[in-house]
Amino acid sequence: MSTRLEQAYPDVAAGLQALPLDRQSRLVQQVALDAAQSTGLPAPPPGRDLAEWSDALDSQGWSRDAQGEWRQAEDDFARARAAATLCHAAQARSRAGAAEDSLYESIAALGLDAVTEQLGPAT
Repeated sequence: MSTRLEQAYPDVAAGLQALPLDRQSRLVQQVALDAAQSTGLPAPPPGRDLAEWSDALDSQGWSRDAQGEWRQAEDDFARARAAATLCHAAQARSRAGAAEDSLYESIAALGLDAVTEQLGPAT
């Protein structure tokens, strides 16, 4: 079964998978920190479960547009994606697919170019 990253950005997924596991972990940690800083995401409260914190942030900024469709404010969306990135990056050494999930969310928070620049010339 392929990951969201492999489905949406196969070149990025291939570039990540070509790296040794320790380098993958360092990369997703750095990109996650960049996403948090770029979006103005505050640090999670001490002792707070990262998944719960990420979910709470993802619930912020929702409203209905003129057609009645649910939309999340752009800044809230970016911070929620950055929080998800941090959550997945924290699991990169312990959960299969976490590094891919982290980069997928990083692309939503930072943009494809910012992530591929950190990944290097292989993408």
